[in-house]
Amino acid sequence: MLDLEKKTPEQQKIAEDAVKDGKVLAELLDGLLSKKCAVRYKNFKAVYLISEDHPEVLYSKWSFFETMLKSKNNTVMFYAIHVLANLAKVDGAGKFETIFDQFYDIVNGGALVPACHVAYVSHKIVKAKPELTDKITERLLNLNKATYK
Repeated sequence: MLDLEKKTPEQQKIAEDAVKDGKVLAELLDGLLSKKCAVRYKNFKAVYLISEDHPEVLYSKWSFFETMLKSKNNTVMFYAIHVLANLAKVDGAGKFETIFDQFYDIVNGGALVPACHVAYVSHKIVKAKPELTDKITERLLNLNKATYK
């Protein structure tokens, strides 16, 4: 089990407050880009809970997470991978399909940790978008060009 699946009462309270208050949510999102790792991770835990329990609250922020997915910082990419996978369940507009190649190109990229997390969250995407099952399976099974650092 990943550490991010553990919920503390403090994280749950912060997430609940952010769902009710756009200012708190904006502060959490800003904190995801903090230079301080501890701030980023604390904020991510709350944002992750929101993405799981109230994905509709974050869906309008899709482009923010899409931009994070393009980051050269593997930690920032990790955050985006997990949140976007959770948002797929409320993605009626097909936004995930527009970033599909970018998302799954990560598995053949040079960074092992983000690649592993794309594979790890793929079951959520398959559940949310079963029509992508074959395409996702193909991408996950074609790792012959991957060279990780």
